[in-house]
Amino acid sequence: MPIILFSGYLHIHYKMQFESINQAVFAESSKFASEAIGGIRTVCSLTLESEICRRYQDLLDNHTKLAFKNAKQSAFFSP
Repeated sequence: MPIILFSGYLHIHYKMQFESINQAVFAESSKFASEAIGGIRTVCSLTLESEICRRYQDLLDNHTKLAFKNAKQSAFFSP
């Protein structure tokens, strides 16, 4: 019984940690996208569209890698 309770606790802990990480990453990527859209004239005049898209893709890729890592850990401790 204690093992099941402990694994349930760890599962909930990892889920809460995962949600806070998601919130932080999405806030960062949303901020980046908003700034890029806000300065669209500058971006277009400097022909930085591909660079902006690449940076945004990198932000999302890093988030995906971290999310899979945390999901594996959380699944391991699932009751």
